[in-house]
Amino acid sequence: MNKTLFSLVAVLSLAGAAFADQTPDHKVLVLKNKEGAAILGYDAVAYFTDNKPAKGNPKFQSEYEGAKYYFASAEHKALFNANPAKYAPAYGGYCGYAAGIDRLSPISPEWFQIIDGRLILQHNKKATDKFNADQKGNIVKADQNWPGLVVRNGTGGKALVFTDKKGVALEGYDPVGYFTDGKPVKGDPKIEATFNGALYHFVSQEHREIFEKAPTKRRPSMCPLTAATVVTRPASAKCARPIRCCGPSSMASSSCSTPKARWSFGRRT
Repeated sequence: MNKTLFSLVAVLSLAGAAFADQTPDHKVLVLKNKEGAAILGYDAVAYFTDNKPAKGNPKFQSEYEGAKYYFASAEHKALFNANPAKYAPAYGGYCGYAAGIDRLSPISPEWFQIIDGRLILQHNKKATDKFNADQKGNIVKADQNWPGLVVRNGTGGKALVFTDKKGVALEGYDPVGYFTDGKPVKGDPKIEATFNGALYHFVSQEHREIFEKAPTKRRPSMCPLTAATVVTRPASAKCARPIRCCGPSSMASSSCSTPKARWSFGRRT
C-alpha cells in the first residue's frame, strides 16, 4: 500500500512539474517537434533580422505558448523575450496555406514569408505558390479560420503522447485507419503530419487530410486501464479500437508486450 501510494505521489509530482505551464482556460495551438520546439528548432528571430532560416541552438531557448523556441544567439533570445508575439510565427507555426483551407499541415522552415510584420511559414513550394496566387485573400481566410482551428484542436494542459525514438506515434500505424477501416494499417513515412509534438504516418493523402481537418478526433487516447491506475506504459498499435488498450486483445491485459519506447509530452484539453 505504501509503495503504491509513493508511486502515485511520485507520478503526480512529476506530472505537476511538467504540466504547470498551461492552464485549461487558455487554449493554444503550436506546431512542435518531438523535443517540443516550434519551427522545428529554427530561430524565429533570424527570419526578421537575417531574412533567412537559421537553425537555433538549444543553449539559447525560451518558452512561449507552451512551445520551446531555439535561437542562434543570446541576442536573438533577448529580442524574442522582449516581444515574443512579434517574432512567433502566425497560425501557431502551421502552414499558412493550410490554415486558409481550414486544415493543419506541417511546414518546411525554408518556405517562409514576412508579410505585414508577420512570419508565415508554408509546407512546401506548392503550398507557397497556391498561397501567393491570392495572398491577401488567403490571409483573410487563414485569419478567419484560425480561431476555429484553435478551439477545435488547441490545448490547455499537457498529456503523454507515446512515440518511438524518431518521434513517431502509434508505431507508424495510420490513426485514421482505425476509424475508416476498423483495423490497424501501417502508414507510409512519406505521408506524415505533426500534432502535439508527435509524427503520424498515413496510408494515403486522403487519410492525412482527414486527420489534419480534426486531429483531436483521430489522435489515440490513453489506455483506460493505465490511465485509471496512473501507470504509463506503451499501448499496442494493433489494438483496433479508437480508444487504444495495452494489449492487442483485451483492455484488461495485465502486461504489455510492446517494446519499450519513450513518452513525449504534448498538450491536450
